[in-house]
Amino acid sequence: MHRHSQAVLAPRAANNLSEFRARYPMDDRAFGVLERTSSGVQSTVLADFRPRREGEDDYSALVMGFIRSIEARTGTGLPRDRGSRGYRREDDASCSCSESG
Repeated sequence: MHRHSQAVLAPRAANNLSEFRARYPMDDRAFGVLERTSSGVQSTVLADFRPRREGEDDYSALVMGFIRSIEARTGTGLPRDRGSRGYRREDDASCSCSESG
């Protein structure tokens, strides 16, 4: 990919992430993880994240769990402690997110 193409994609990706956050509100920590994850994981999250209910106040735990599941499946990202603040294992069950491979 040419450098010009990459420069054009970066603002578009940031805009897509901002739109995603507007639709699925999350705390700064979860959004920071989403911003820093690979572009492939970001694309999967943007395309496949589908919680069972829309209109909730906070999707942080669901987004974090979904990112982790994608990173684990694809071997990207760093291992994280599942008991970390803001993430509960049972939250994974409340998301009917499909992961395309």
